[in-house]
Amino acid sequence: MKNHGVLSSHSADASAAGFLFQFRRAVQILALGAGDLTIGIETLDDLTLLDDQGNVTLEQDKFTTLKSGRVYADTSHNLLNTLSTWLEALLSGELTLDKCKFLLVTNAICRDGLVTRIAGASDLASARNCLNEIEGFNCTSRDKQKIRDLISRENGDDLFCRLCINIELIDGSETSSQNACSCIQIPSPYELHRTDIFESLVGWLNNLALDTWERRDKLLVSKQSFTNQLHAILDGLKRKRRRERPEYEITLDEDSIAKNRNSTFVQQIDLVTEDEEWQTDAIKDYLRCIIEKCRLCKDGSITGGDWKDFTARLEVRWKAIFSRNKHLYKESEEDIGFRTMSDVLDPEYNAELAGEPTTQPYLPRGSYHRLSDEKKIGWHPRYNELLAEGEESDGRTV
Repeated sequence: MKNHGVLSSHSADASAAGFLFQFRRAVQILALGAGDLTIGIETLDDLTLLDDQGNVTLEQDKFTTLKSGRVYADTSHNLLNTLSTWLEALLSGELTLDKCKFLLVTNAICRDGLVTRIAGASDLASARNCLNEIEGFNCTSRDKQKIRDLISRENGDDLFCRLCINIELIDGSETSSQNACSCIQIPSPYELHRTDIFESLVGWLNNLALDTWERRDKLLVSKQSFTNQLHAILDGLKRKRRRERPEYEITLDEDSIAKNRNSTFVQQIDLVTEDEEWQTDAIKDYLRCIIEKCRLCKDGSITGGDWKDFTARLEVRWKAIFSRNKHLYKESEEDIGFRTMSDVLDPEYNAELAGEPTTQPYLPRGSYHRLSDEKKIGWHPRYNELLAEGEESDGRTV
């Protein structure tokens, strides 16, 4: 049945924009639709909405790249051809009015004109006025001649008037990107990702269409399929949120690094090496760990219990390495301590957090430095004794 014209501008940009607009509309409808909704894309119309009761809604989508574009102008091909196509389907019995609704949709704002009067027709009298307006057009286009021929058929004028009563107009005041995105029901923690979620759904629908049409099948998308895909996207975001960010995404300022130069965990490093690079790297890991821990906790991705289990496992691992190296190697205490620190802070070690291995070395390494700062662990075989001596020499109480 579908036999509509394309955009008034035939540029590649306009055509691509119109195609994208159609898929964004489909996502919006699927998000708002009931559980028994199925959408056909490029089947009976641009979009065809079906439900289990046999109700059908045909939607004709028109997009314009012009700010003042009138895609449904009174004598335009877009309007007259669409009306002719729908009326012809009713006359042939392909569609019945008791089960059908019709939508004219555009991104443009429609403030006046025949299209607004058709959409506002609520009874046969106002619909008849629209019919008279069309018949009074002073033009000889094929579109006008076609709809005039259809109206002149048996019951044509009556069906046209009843068709007008069943037509709704949805313009740019309702089809903006902001309105489209807002229609998706998502949990509050993902609110910042609303636009990305919406665009992911559009991309999914686009890929599904290309795959389906490549097989020469009809594209029918159910509400359940849409819901499944939405949950898959949310699950992916959840996994991403639970994972620590790459270190390059966490900006550190020099003041924060400088303020930690005298921290206990840095003093612990001083007991086994004078290499300043170790100190600087340790401070960066420590700060990144704190920042990321706060983010993950704030997001609700990681619980307090998760962190408690995480640090407990780190302590168990440290204890095993600390005891092994202290008894196995006969080096100087500083060398044994440096070996212990190097083994514990192995960048290849992926500690398990909330049931999944960490992906960034700074998280377990920074967590070890936090434990070191609290003196729950250390590197030098006599770290507690040496730290206490340092505190006494600085005039601090132990």
